[in-house]
Amino acid sequence: MPLPVSRQTANIKRTITRKIGNSIAVGALVVKVYPDWRWSDPDAIRGAGGIPDDQWIALSWLLGGAGRFGSSTLQVDVFSRILGENNAGGDPFGITADDIADEVEGIFAGVDGTGLLRAWFYVYDFTVNPAAPTKTDGAIVCQTSAGRLGQSEDRRRIGWEKGFQRVAMTLRFRLVEDMPNDSFYTA
Repeated sequence: MPLPVSRQTANIKRTITRKIGNSIAVGALVVKVYPDWRWSDPDAIRGAGGIPDDQWIALSWLLGGAGRFGSSTLQVDVFSRILGENNAGGDPFGITADDIADEVEGIFAGVDGTGLLRAWFYVYDFTVNPAAPTKTDGAIVCQTSAGRLGQSEDRRRIGWEKGFQRVAMTLRFRLVEDMPNDSFYTA
């Protein structure tokens, strides 16, 4: 017997990546999000005349236990090209990379305009129509192992690496119904 749609790993992962989106605006800068790093092309080497991205975000799933009384861990890697000192798009000190990482974390932090926690959201069912998924009764929460809502589990500045500034962070997700009974937060 299959798992309910709100507990299926594919639906949980797609719901989270859908919430992050295909791009993130950081001020006037629009940064592409690559949900599957293997198919990305930030250097534009596949097409003739392509323009490489100066900044981008790569997502990688490390663990997939949400929906089965565990948690799923998403690694978010932010890359920002250092470039030359006279290039306005360059990021020699990693400030732009940090700003982008803050914006990603901000998707799940705090409350939205209606007063609801951004860390808490519904699972969508992508099995019937992936272009127009339907909301299920299951809910996801972005929560660290220490209980902090909407924050990264771990965030590290990797620093300069092959011409890039890099920030790596992990976000931990679990289903609300799988939270321990002694949790301080209930839906």
